[in-house]
Amino acid sequence: LVAGQEHFVVMNNLFGTRVLVGLGLVVLVILGSCGVSVYRTRQLHDDAVLVAHTHEVIAAVSDVMSLMKDAETGQRGYLITSRDSYLEPYLSAKASVHKQVELLRELTIDNESQRQNVARLLELVDARLLILDENLAVHDRQGFEAAQLRIAEGRGKAAMDAVRAHVATMINEERALMDERSGQFARQFRTA
Repeated sequence: LVAGQEHFVVMNNLFGTRVLVGLGLVVLVILGSCGVSVYRTRQLHDDAVLVAHTHEVIAAVSDVMSLMKDAETGQRGYLITSRDSYLEPYLSAKASVHKQVELLRELTIDNESQRQNVARLLELVDARLLILDENLAVHDRQGFEAAQLRIAEGRGKAAMDAVRAHVATMINEERALMDERSGQFARQFRTA
């Protein structure tokens, strides 16, 4: 009987040890799973932030283009009517476009290619604004017909076409980044 009890105690201790080891392993698996979940959630967040940033850059580039169109519209209205009230979109756009380019510069500080694109965009914007200013000055000094002849030379159109083409290049580069970042986000989501 004593040998049976001793065997029972040994088996009971062995069973208790196995249960404790099993519970310890379960706790380790749960903690590991929580750690992996936290890591994957952080990665998802970081990828979502990058995708949102790309959308923000595209919007800023589009805003520069919109301001340049406003400047053209205001100039055109003034040249046709000679009324100062038509200059409002031009003056407003001219006052805002450099701030928008500066915002774009800040948004692309981490992207060397886009930083170079922003510098080039600023040159193109300034060239187009200079032509708009010159057209207005010719109109004010020499009248509508002189301004019309100057515009017909096509320098302004060529300058605006260069702005449009460069904006398209910048947006295409951001869309390529967005595709890459969206793909990374989707992979991280599936993995998580």
